[in-house]
Amino acid sequence: MEECGIRGPLNNWLKSYLSNRSMQTVISGTRGSEANIRYGVPTGSVYGPVGYIMHVNSLSNVIENCKMFMYADDTCLLYAHKDLQIIQKCIQKDLENIIKWSHDNGIIINMTKTKCMHICSPYNKPKLNSLRVVGHSYDCLHSKCSDSIHMDTSITACNCADIEFVEKFKYLGLTIDQNMSWKTHINNVCAKLRSALGKMYHLRGVVNRATLYSVYYALADSILSYGLSSYGCTFQTYLDQINSLQIRCMKLLVDKKTKKACHGEYNKLYSLCKMLPVQDKVKALIVLEEFSSEEFKNPLTHVIETRNVRNKKLIVPKVCNYYGSRTRKYLVPKILNNLPNEIRNGSFSKNVFKLKINNYLLANQNNVL
Repeated sequence: MEECGIRGPLNNWLKSYLSNRSMQTVISGTRGSEANIRYGVPTGSVYGPVGYIMHVNSLSNVIENCKMFMYADDTCLLYAHKDLQIIQKCIQKDLENIIKWSHDNGIIINMTKTKCMHICSPYNKPKLNSLRVVGHSYDCLHSKCSDSIHMDTSITACNCADIEFVEKFKYLGLTIDQNMSWKTHINNVCAKLRSALGKMYHLRGVVNRATLYSVYYALADSILSYGLSSYGCTFQTYLDQINSLQIRCMKLLVDKKTKKACHGEYNKLYSLCKMLPVQDKVKALIVLEEFSSEEFKNPLTHVIETRNVRNKKLIVPKVCNYYGSRTRKYLVPKILNNLPNEIRNGSFSKNVFKLKINNYLLANQNNVL
């Protein structure tokens, strides 16, 4: 807490709150003996999550090579390079720094839950066992075998287990695969949507339409919206699977007469149900997340005041493959350029901007941004 700038009476007050605590187990009315708590914070307390974040705040200071992303007790290291040997060396070094820091700060890393993933193009498949990262113990790093690790690429002298390499991994609720295609995650989303669809099918004859709408937003929309701005930049064919399930859900939300009138043109149901298809939800989320950022919003300039310059259009970078068209560097200016001038150039709060984009997309279902 002192490192985070919390000193004086407030520090002493929090110190008193954490000190001299004990715990006791009660089973069927029988009380066990009290045990003193040496480490940690009270479970379920308001201070608990904040205290943990403060405790691990200095972890990022020991990282030398990788980019580090932390969310609560989940930590992710990323490193990119064309040479696999350099990748292995840099990740190994930072992992060892984390192990040493954890030991010094009273935290134990579970190496069985620690995974590695080699993210690469599907056309550039890595060779088997092309990378190897070892989960050294603290004792190992302070023994003689540690010296041989840094002096020689061979790590045969060490008996520590290797970190498992995986082809896919669920991180913060999103299943990431080694090609970043999001195919596995979308398959999982579709499976959950089918389950929600089944529940709605059985409820449609029991509850009214307003309740059925609530069920849709609680069980279906919440699932497909989670992390959509990340996995939504995938192939159109993958999103079409979610789109078809959305339509099946909307068929249950309207009466038979409306459903029959839209036969063969079920995309009309989006306007009638006042919902956005998954493709439009992706566009809205992307521009909303970049609302306060100017990173990808470079205005067009020209010696002559052209129509695009007068309308304050943005520069859309050229791309040479499908991957380039899925990056935010390309998507953000492209989506904004296709919005009306009064929305793109207006001075709105984020909530008003969100409302205007959603209304525009609802009113222009057939227009592709």
